[in-house]
Parts: sequence; C-alpha cells; structure tokens
Amino acid sequence: MGEYSLGDALRKFLNQSHLKGSIQALQIEEVWEQIMGKTVARYTDKIQIHGQTLYVNTTIAPSARNCSIKRTRLFSA
Repeated sequence: MGEYSLGDALRKFLNQSHLKGSIQALQIEEVWEQIMGKTVARYTDKIQIHGQTLYVNTTIAPSARNCSIKRTRLFSA
C-alpha cells in the first residue's frame, strides 16, 4: 500500500463511501438561498444527492416548478 497525504486519503475515502453525496448536499444547503432565492429556500424541506442526481423536497408545488425552471442556474453555480 502506497503513502497518501491526509487530503488524498480523505478524498479516496469519500469517493468510495456514500458520504460524498451527503457532504455535497450540505454544501448545497449552505448556498441554496443565494442560488434559488428566499421563497424557494423557505419551502425547501430536504436536499439529497444520490449518484449524479440532486433531489429537492418542497412543501408546495409552485416551489418545485420554480426549481425546474431554474435548473440551468443550479448547474452553472
């Protein structure tokens, strides 16, 4: 087994574990209001990542529609 820096070891661990999506979801939650606006953020319940897919749970249908419309903004952020 070769030597790794702590950063490389953590990256390797995250890539092989299911924690990577959870950490990315937490990072998205931190900037969610800035990206999507206060109204959408207010009605967002949960943000998850499974594989390459972002899942956003909202409490009202118009908020879900707004997320769909702003999809390109999400990918460029």
